[in-house]
Amino acid sequence: MNLLVGGKEQCSLAELEKTYQEKKSKYQNELKHTSAKPRIRLLEAKIQQLDTLYRATREKIELNYDEPEMVHSREVEPQAGESMDDKVSNEANQSVDSPSMGNAFPIYLIDGELREASFLETSKVIVDEEEVGLEQDGSLSILPGNRKIKILHPFFEPWETEFGVLGGKSFPLIINMVPLTCDLTLKVFPSVDFRLFLNELETPRIFGETYKIPLGELFRIKLVARGYEEAQFTVCYDEVGADEKSLNLCPLLENTDLVSGELPLTLSHMKTGVTVEFRRGSNFVFGRAESCDVKLSEGIEEFHSHQELFISRNHFSVTSRNGRVFLKDHSANGTKVNAKEITEEFEIPIGECTEVEVFWPGKKGHTVRRELFVHGTDSVESGSQQIEAKFIAVYELAGSERKISHLLFFENGLRERQSPKTVLPWVISVTKALGSESEEIIDEARMWAAC
Repeated sequence: MNLLVGGKEQCSLAELEKTYQEKKSKYQNELKHTSAKPRIRLLEAKIQQLDTLYRATREKIELNYDEPEMVHSREVEPQAGESMDDKVSNEANQSVDSPSMGNAFPIYLIDGELREASFLETSKVIVDEEEVGLEQDGSLSILPGNRKIKILHPFFEPWETEFGVLGGKSFPLIINMVPLTCDLTLKVFPSVDFRLFLNELETPRIFGETYKIPLGELFRIKLVARGYEEAQFTVCYDEVGADEKSLNLCPLLENTDLVSGELPLTLSHMKTGVTVEFRRGSNFVFGRAESCDVKLSEGIEEFHSHQELFISRNHFSVTSRNGRVFLKDHSANGTKVNAKEITEEFEIPIGECTEVEVFWPGKKGHTVRRELFVHGTDSVESGSQQIEAKFIAVYELAGSERKISHLLFFENGLRERQSPKTVLPWVISVTKALGSESEEIIDEARMWAAC
């Protein structure tokens, strides 16, 4: 909103009304010819602000307003031997009923925009080098004559003007203060498109994302990006300078890689660096071959160690049938489950740790060890409660160390992931399986990002 009165410090109410209508018509005309939603919202807010504050300002002035004939230095011609101040003072005192003082009622403009402001109460107001105070009605009582007024405030550039005052006359005084600012630079991660709001008013974004924030005013800054939670913070600066804010936008739960990533998927924890493979299916193969769902050897097949050659290419498999999980050995050298070699299909219990070893012939011990933990879910079928296998957490065992390497999901274990109503319980069970001890499950889910 530009200056209502075109740069004048003094004006009549008629001039104020005319300029107000011109400014409002300008915004309304621009509103008709724009289709950009942010610009539409901005213009509508400016029109509403213009109407509200103009009415409030006019009502305040009309309570004490007396249409003056404005006095400027070039219009007042003193007689011989008479000073300019004497001339204006004598004219004002010709009316016995008029008080000797003139009353200026301020209209506050902040950087050219009409605002409700109380900064004048905390400013130093100087008239002809003498500091003055406000009257109870918010006006300035000023002696008749040509006067120079200066306003000083730590949050604004100094403002001053000269004008003529007639005794017993009230008039609006346009005070246009230019705020001092602090440069705020926004660094937003990830680099996505977002909408910016300053004190709930959408603001066009600026190249370089550096915004001038007026001093002494509390600003609520909000960023809205599709697929992410709203990010907001407040700032209030008391001196000119520069500040930088780095914001990490948090994806909505359903948009985290943990929930939205397409399987097979490899996720890495942003803080710990732990990497976990996610797989889906009804039958998972463990072995030395590159094609296995869970590879039990390191490196490529041409460079396997002598010890790793005792791992069969397809050593054993884990299969889901009717909500139950079975392990079957396919190797030449054998597989042990809970320290016992199996010769037939073994049912892995749900909700218990099961240790699986690849047998090392001629040696006391094993080639590799894995721990399997089958996570289940409750479902009701045919009137009876049944616990069904949902997914398997696979852990590498080396000495006393235990490290998660895979999550193997059966199809029924992914249904909750696909429903907005059940995604939260799914995330809770998965993040716990991944080893999270944090109570902030949503924040922990965001820590897992696709590699």
